[in-house]
Amino acid sequence: MAKKPTSVPSTKSTKSTSTPGTKSTSTPGTKSTGTPRTPRTSRTPSTPSIPESDPLDILFVTSEARPFGKTGGLADVSTSLPRALARLGHRVTLVVPKYRGAPAEGPARAADIPFGRHAYPVHFVEQPAADGVTAVLIDAPPLYDRDGLYGDSRGEYGDNAFRFAVLCRGALEYARLQGRRPSVIHAHDWQAARRSARR
Repeated sequence: MAKKPTSVPSTKSTKSTSTPGTKSTSTPGTKSTGTPRTPRTSRTPSTPSIPESDPLDILFVTSEARPFGKTGGLADVSTSLPRALARLGHRVTLVVPKYRGAPAEGPARAADIPFGRHAYPVHFVEQPAADGVTAVLIDAPPLYDRDGLYGDSRGEYGDNAFRFAVLCRGALEYARLQGRRPSVIHAHDWQAARRSARR
C-alpha cells in the first residue's frame, strides 16, 4: 500500500510594527523596532557684525537731519541710518547745511569751494552728532540763513539749484581737506543728486 505524502505545516510571517515618524524593519519571527528621528532645531537669528579690520568710511550728504533741519521723512532717515551704521563699527560723517537756528557748537574752518574758475567761501563746522557720527555743517549765511529750508511764503527759492550745488561740492571739498577718500557716499534726495554726477 502506498504511503500518504506528509505535509509540512506552513509558518505565518510575523507582522511588523512601526512607530509614527520612524521606518519599520522586520525580521521573521521578531518584532520590528524603529529609530526615532532627531527633531530639527530652529536657527537662532544672528546679529550682523563687522570685522574690526574692515570698517567703512561713509560720507552722508543730505539737506535735512535732526536737529539741524527737518521738513519731513528725509530728516528721519538721515538721522537714524548714520547711527545704525555707526553701531556696526563704521566711521560716519554727515554733511548738512547750517540753516537758521541750527545748533552749531564745534570749531569753524574756513574754506573756498571751487566751481570752475570761481570759488564760494564757506565755513565747515564740525561737531559730534551721536556715538560714532560726526556732523559737518556748511555755514554759508547768504544761502542757508533764511526763513525756510527750501522756500518761504512766496514759494521756492529761485537759487535752490546753486544752494545745494554748494552742499554737494562742499561735502567733497571737506573730505579732500581732511585727506580722506570715503568708501561710500550716501547722496540723499534731489538736493544731493549733483554729488552723484561728479566723479
